[in-house]
Amino acid sequence: MDIRFYREESSKELGIKADCNYLVVAKDIGDAFKLMPYSIWYCEDSRCYVAVRVRKSKSGVHVNHTLGSHEKNEEEVEAFSTLKDAKEWIYNDIKGAN
Repeated sequence: MDIRFYREESSKELGIKADCNYLVVAKDIGDAFKLMPYSIWYCEDSRCYVAVRVRKSKSGVHVNHTLGSHEKNEEEVEAFSTLKDAKEWIYNDIKGAN
């Protein structure tokens, strides 16, 4: 399985500083990439990376055009001191090691 993390880009020309957020996509060999129900964001207050896993509610997870969830879903949140640790947690969770 190929798992990739994509960082949100900022719009420097407009003077807008984007938060440090990452989206997660994955694919099996021969399939197309799918948006996974995970994200990582940086908390400036605690200076840690927060990995979030969204669990499906009864009505499911629906991704709208802003790549956000518009349903009330249960979230599992873990905080890590490094981005590498947060990515590793998500990778292991997708692979079934967590």
